[in-house]
Amino acid sequence: NNMFIETVLPKMVNRTLGEEAMAAYRAPYLNAESRKPLLVWPQEVPIAGQPVSTKKSLQKIAQFMGTTEMPVLLVYVSPGVILPPAAVPWFLDRIKNIETAYVGKGLHFIQEDQPEGIGLAIKDWMRRL
Repeated sequence: NNMFIETVLPKMVNRTLGEEAMAAYRAPYLNAESRKPLLVWPQEVPIAGQPVSTKKSLQKIAQFMGTTEMPVLLVYVSPGVILPPAAVPWFLDRIKNIETAYVGKGLHFIQEDQPEGIGLAIKDWMRRL
């Protein structure tokens, strides 16, 4: 029933998405076969170290992020779903060249909650690089 688009998405945004936005989110997933990634992706979220392949990939990413000189911008919202403000210090402790930008209230799909704030944060960060 296209649950991620029809149910999860609208509940993870602080505003009502209009029909035009919903149509854009639905467009890649118009039939059951095209929705397979929406079924597989959540199964790749690591829980208790499983799946092992995802755990290994995340360990490699963590190692890279802990040693890279590459500048990093972490944009976050409140209350946030995946990255609440209380989690920001964890990233500050692990990534050397990181800046943070709080852009306001938001849930999971922060591009829908704070598009202007995200754009301004990126613009400001890039201007200073």
